Amino acid sequence: MRSDLPRGLSIELKLPLLIASLLALAIGGFSAAAYTEVRHSTLVAAGERLERVTRELADILQAGAPQRVAEVRQAATEPALRAYLRHPAAPERPAGLDALRQLTARDTLNAAVELWNAAGARVLNVGRPAPALDAAAARTLRESVSGPAGTAIGPLRTADDSLFFPVIGAVADGGRTAGYIVNWRRVLSSPQTTAQLTGLIGPDVAFLIGNVAGDIWTDLSARAEAPPVDVTTREGVIEYERPRHGRYLARRAVFPGAPWMLVTELSRDRALAPARGFLQRIVATALVLIGVGAVGAWAVSRQITAPLRELSEAAQVIAAGRPAHVDSARRDELGLLASSFNTMADQVEQSRHQLEMQVEQLRESEQRFRELAENVREVFFIVDPETGRSLYLSPAYEELFGRSREHAYAVPNAWLEAVHQEDRGPMFAAVLASARGEQDRGESYRVVRPDGSVRWIRGRASPVQDATGRTVRLVGILEDITELKRTEERFLQAQRMEAVGRLAGGIAHDFNNLLTAILGTAELLLEDLPATDPRRVDVEEIRKAGSRAADLTRQLLAFSRSQVLEPKVLDPNVMVADMDKLLRRLIGEDVELRTILAPDVGAVRADPGQLEQVIVNLAVNARDAMPKGGKLTIETANAELDASYVRQHEPVRPGAYVMLAVSDTGVGMDAATKARIFEPFFTTKEKGKGTGLGLATVYGIVKQSGGYIWAYSEPGQGATFKVYFPRVDEPAAAPARPPRRPAHLRGTETILLVEDDELVRHSTRRMLEAHGYRLLVAASGAEALKLVEAHVEPIHLVVTDVVMPGMSGREVVDRLRARRPDLKTLYLSGYTDEAIVHHGIIEPGIPFLQKPFTLEALGRKVREVLDAG
Repeated sequence: MRSDLPRGLSIELKLPLLIASLLALAIGGFSAAAYTEVRHSTLVAAGERLERVTRELADILQAGAPQRVAEVRQAATEPALRAYLRHPAAPERPAGLDALRQLTARDTLNAAVELWNAAGARVLNVGRPAPALDAAAARTLRESVSGPAGTAIGPLRTADDSLFFPVIGAVADGGRTAGYIVNWRRVLSSPQTTAQLTGLIGPDVAFLIGNVAGDIWTDLSARAEAPPVDVTTREGVIEYERPRHGRYLARRAVFPGAPWMLVTELSRDRALAPARGFLQRIVATALVLIGVGAVGAWAVSRQITAPLRELSEAAQVIAAGRPAHVDSARRDELGLLASSFNTMADQVEQSRHQLEMQVEQLRESEQRFRELAENVREVFFIVDPETGRSLYLSPAYEELFGRSREHAYAVPNAWLEAVHQEDRGPMFAAVLASARGEQDRGESYRVVRPDGSVRWIRGRASPVQDATGRTVRLVGILEDITELKRTEERFLQAQRMEAVGRLAGGIAHDFNNLLTAILGTAELLLEDLPATDPRRVDVEEIRKAGSRAADLTRQLLAFSRSQVLEPKVLDPNVMVADMDKLLRRLIGEDVELRTILAPDVGAVRADPGQLEQVIVNLAVNARDAMPKGGKLTIETANAELDASYVRQHEPVRPGAYVMLAVSDTGVGMDAATKARIFEPFFTTKEKGKGTGLGLATVYGIVKQSGGYIWAYSEPGQGATFKVYFPRVDEPAAAPARPPRRPAHLRGTETILLVEDDELVRHSTRRMLEAHGYRLLVAASGAEALKLVEAHVEPIHLVVTDVVMPGMSGREVVDRLRARRPDLKTLYLSGYTDEAIVHHGIIEPGIPFLQKPFTLEALGRKVREVLDAG
């Protein structure tokens, strides 16, 4: 076997060198680790020393502050000063100056004392000239005094290369601040004080005192250079470098009651001097140990023969990742060692090969998992059930929870703090159930993100158990189902409104038939009763009640989108402008009406009467929300609803719309109220003050017209209703002239009446006969066809219900016109039907009369149809 070592280097030298190298590496590593730890500990100790020194020094330096404040507060009570401030004249001046001199005489550091009036103007002063203050600085100093008898210490100031600071006190007179006394003290440390401070902090620690603003600094002997970094907001140990002086460690402290800061400094090199000494000692020791080890190894190596050198070379080859064997033919101990070495070498090679395969498989498996976990929107997680600590979270966690994965790894059960308060119990119970090995049902929960937004998640977890059946891991997935929840809520709301609408439409239809009979019979009775008959009062009440019921049924039909519309192309601005006077009468004088009409607003296709009803109902609703008055704003504008808006407002379709917005400054609505405002008979008004059909009517009209309506409101913030109608590219239609009223309502023509409801059929027949017409009456389409077949004389008009069993009114008319093409038609219905209405819009030109109707309305409509050309 050939050795990779250089030729000529014997084993007697190799072994000592190897042992010496190993010793050097071990001792060097230990020494480096020990020095790093000692260096760290030294810096920590230096920081703690600075913290202690800073705290003690701050206590000493501010110990005299209460005495200075007390002296100024006492001086501010001198009567002579109050007298001079009342009457700043010559007779009072000497006494005032004497009072100020008493304060300067207390201490050699009292450089000057001034008396200011309440406006901050200097009126008296003794001592040396004080630092000049501009108006802003003087005002700031005065404002630092709290109350008529308050005192305060001001920031450091410079004058003539000297440092001063003011102690200001308010001079109170009769419960008010009459002026201020300002004691300017020099910043100077005596030799005794300097020696005391040096003994406290040590000769290697320096200190600076400066304003909180950082503009002036001193070491108590002279003005000093400021720290090279901004220390005003720094906490803990601060490290910075002074040019030509090296790096320093520093701590800061703020003086309570004064706008000053204290900064203590310690040279970083001096702090680390013990650590460097330790390093020198440990290096010397290491060199001695390495030398001793090398000598001992050289002594042992002399006893090793050539076979051992071969083993060494083979071991180096194996260490390099290549297989190797040695000669094991010898029968002595070295031969047995060589044989064992060869066996070990074979096992090492086999293990190395298996390990390489396992590492490669593990790398491929990890790569596949990361590609899956980091590229899907769902959150993959692995949790320790014992500690609640997250072991793995995929990147989607940060998007869903709005929190960092680092926080989740560091804090046990960190995910639980993000779960909505109401959902934490069920979710924690589900986690515990999964930890026990129970089947996870995939519950849904709410997550509250740091920005306050709420997301819905659906989670599934599965336990990972060891050989004993104990759960050691929980693995699972979290899915964001927020949009799915919103879609479900909107779908359920739409289903509920559709079901209520169908019910309301069916009830209104049946109710209209009853009202037709009631109103018709009441009017026939009124026609028969003399004007002086007392029974007319009762009949009038019946008719009034029927009319009110008819109004309710019309609102129900509007909500159920089953009323008859006659759409026209309209200009919304013209509609709003024409309703100005009506709206002002409706809302009253205590509500201000404001309109913001876009000049370029497009046209819409809608029934003019129904659009007016929408505006009126929204205005009345806004008025009721402002019992103490307020502002009502009606706005029109073009709107482009794009895909992003549609996703948040299903089932809106993207496109061009015209927006009609009605806003108020009323009491607003909470979320629960806003969710039900369009339901029929839902009202927040007290009993007897509303039917609960106003907004339901608006909802039905808007939906039947192909539009959408959305409400925006918060309690106490008013409300805004935004209605969107599809925009049409057609000019607005000119106002239609009202139909010419017939000169009389009576006639002698023959009319075929087709109505399946007996009450309606009977009352309608009596009303038509009361107008003089001849009647043919049928209860079904088949009966009508038989009557026409048997009647040879002319039939001038067929009056038919739309919805009938067996054959609809439209089918009856089509079959009659096949025999009598000139037959005129008038449709009656309590709601519309596909026979004459397509999606609630009546075909142009078809005469139609909505149930219930009055005697006069029926007579006028019949006369209009008969008299039409």
